[in-house]
Amino acid sequence: MEVSLFPAWAGNKQPRLAHLERNTLRLSTEGPVQSGGQKVMMFLVWQRAPLTTDGSRHPSRRKAIWNMATENALIDGALRNWHSNMDRVGRFFRSLSDDDLQKEIAPGKNRLIYIWGHLSATNDRMIPLLGFGERRYPELDLIFISQPDRAVPHNFAGEAMGDMWSQLGDLLWSEFAKLTPAEWLDRHQAVSPEDFEREPHRNRYAILLGRTTHLAYHLGQAILVKR
Repeated sequence: MEVSLFPAWAGNKQPRLAHLERNTLRLSTEGPVQSGGQKVMMFLVWQRAPLTTDGSRHPSRRKAIWNMATENALIDGALRNWHSNMDRVGRFFRSLSDDDLQKEIAPGKNRLIYIWGHLSATNDRMIPLLGFGERRYPELDLIFISQPDRAVPHNFAGEAMGDMWSQLGDLLWSEFAKLTPAEWLDRHQAVSPEDFEREPHRNRYAILLGRTTHLAYHLGQAILVKR
């Protein structure tokens, strides 16, 4: 692969197996791949639209198949991107000592420990926002969301933050895997059914995209400090 949305894939081979049987084309990975903490086979299936009476392919059927395949591909790409950024953030902050975590991203600005806590609190808030249940660490908000750095004293250090990061990441990834494409495009819990009728873009998928961008933004800030 010369170009990929996933940097680790660049320069690697990603073989795929194709199987055509009558009107169905099945594309799969060569073998099991790691996803969500377990090895699974990935499949993508196309089905040829039936002929109409004039010999052409039925446009509505063809469009429905295309839309379904497109939705699956977009959501899968977004999930992989979120997971990749979560891994990068985790690896970066775990590589720092407790003294490193006290460094500011710029003179008079937030410390690295605050950035990590801020991202952890944001992940924790996604749990009820996406309908996955109650928050695990609501106390993070006062320290890392609603108040600036150093406003609220705390004793969080690298090891505790790392454990929290792993727990929240695993929980979210497990819940993500349960959602169908239709459920990803359903409303999140911060929008009412009435408002969602008018603004259907306020869905779970939009939250996933926004939180992924948020991860990448703050990781970029943190990496500049280490350099």
